[in-house]
Amino acid sequence: TSAGVRLAAAAVALCIGACCRCAMAWCDGPPSRALPVGPLSGDSGAAVDVRRRGALLRRRSAGSEVPGSVAELIVARRESRWAALRDALDWTRYHLQVAILEHGTIGRSRVAAGLFERIANFHSCAGALPMEAATTGGSTDPLPDAVAERLRLAGHWCEREVAEVDVGSLHFYDVVVCVDGSASSVLAAKLRAVGKELPPHVVELGDFGAYLELRRPESPIKAWVPDWRAEVDPGYDQRQAEAQAPRDDALAVWHTVPEDLAQLIQPRYAAVAQLLADIDGAARGGDAVGGDEDSAMLSFHLAGLVRFLMDSYPLDLQGGPGYIPP
Repeated sequence: TSAGVRLAAAAVALCIGACCRCAMAWCDGPPSRALPVGPLSGDSGAAVDVRRRGALLRRRSAGSEVPGSVAELIVARRESRWAALRDALDWTRYHLQVAILEHGTIGRSRVAAGLFERIANFHSCAGALPMEAATTGGSTDPLPDAVAERLRLAGHWCEREVAEVDVGSLHFYDVVVCVDGSASSVLAAKLRAVGKELPPHVVELGDFGAYLELRRPESPIKAWVPDWRAEVDPGYDQRQAEAQAPRDDALAVWHTVPEDLAQLIQPRYAAVAQLLADIDGAARGGDAVGGDEDSAMLSFHLAGLVRFLMDSYPLDLQGGPGYIPP
């Protein structure tokens, strides 16, 4: 009967709605749980169980299971992007040219580039990761001196000219990091118009905060070159083979960014470390570019990106010009 059909349709709709709500809940992460350090701010519904998520990341990185849940699919996609970028990187010039890209004129790329530089300097590898601010078109607003001083950014980021990156200039960079979703969408649309896809070295910043939980305890970029390593640190290769990622979750930021940035991130850890971090959210909301919320979000994911690039350095790469073997 028609009443029976309507009743069955309503039941199906109810099931679909429940499944969608379940999927959305997994996108935001499982229910929150207390972290080992300090209070966390923000809506508890947006918090993530970082230990459970860390275990999921480690299982996925070991290739131990086929993704089934929404969370696993998201992690699998992220790891696929990491692998594609790692394969595309060319360290034979002993540095990677990095562009921090925004779509618009608000100057967020200036803040992000300055924070990237600070974090790279913290790890003593800024010379190997030269960076510049860039936009998909037009100029960007200057950065107020007060923002640069508060975040301890180099003064040249305040009014420095920003590069304009388009389809024809992507090949000038080893890594193009989109700090907002619009930047990658604009590039993808322009590439589709000429029958191409985004190359693997064009990445979204929001994919990299999670790498902090999988970072290598001893980054290869700090290792001796192979000839000298055999003489000076003969146990290095064995340590690397046996090493496991540090399982320090929220504490990771204290080991990977300057202290003042760690103090920005830690009370906001639940928000910035969500499985689907809203990398645009802080800039779209009431928080101005360079404000605490936006800076915490950028710093967390930039820290993951810097560590990812450091850990991609090939251990078999010998010294460059002027190298003197043992």
